[in-house]
Amino acid sequence: MTNSHAVFRNLIFDLDGTLTDPRESFANCIGFALSRLGKSAPPSEQLYQYIGPPIHGTFTSLLETTDADLIEQAVGFYRQRIGAEGIGENVAYSGVVDALIDLRAAGCQLFVATA
Repeated sequence: MTNSHAVFRNLIFDLDGTLTDPRESFANCIGFALSRLGKSAPPSEQLYQYIGPPIHGTFTSLLETTDADLIEQAVGFYRQRIGAEGIGENVAYSGVVDALIDLRAAGCQLFVATA
């Protein structure tokens, strides 16, 4: 007889949209980057559609350009703010912290993979 229950010891999670709600942080960081470039940001609700896809594509769309230098500037400003204060604006989804604690107590190693 074989055991049909798999035992997972290493678990990898995505951060944004899986463990945490990134909407406030994302909108603030996009707004920061665009303002540094002299552009206005659309309303936050319109920005949520860009959560998940690669950030370079987001700025290509928002800036309506394929100018690689301008896009890199925007990405740099975005990363500047996300690293300084934006990550602290993410909020863990209800139940996530308890679930992670339970998984660690069960002997799992937990990892986060995010762009």
